[in-house]
Amino acid sequence: MTHELRSSKRYNRFLPIDVAAMDSECNEVLAGPLPGRIINISRHGACLLMSQVIENSFHLFYSTKEKDNSCIQLTINIQPEIINCKITGQPVWMDIFREGDFRAFKIGIEFLDDADNEEMSHLEQVVRKR
Repeated sequence: MTHELRSSKRYNRFLPIDVAAMDSECNEVLAGPLPGRIINISRHGACLLMSQVIENSFHLFYSTKEKDNSCIQLTINIQPEIINCKITGQPVWMDIFREGDFRAFKIGIEFLDDADNEEMSHLEQVVRKR
């Protein structure tokens, strides 16, 4: 028997997002934004589905983990309730997604923002309704 160890409820949703790698000290874009989808999300993290993870020579997963002060920034739009919601996080894991001829990447992101802030509460309310 398996027990759920996550600290917050996870919602399975297929939400369009833009993903960028950022320098957290100077707020400079290192790569992206690249299109992707959230396939599940909670107050503490998300699983992303992306067809592209490299821009120029910057890899969203590996380069972000190796470069000091870098993070992933998700931009979420769920119209009309949420416009340009920006959430920062760190990549935790990456895997290949295969479905027939379709190949993509799944990336697990742990959010850096406070899970109890007002923006995360609002995002959770909107995601729960959909």
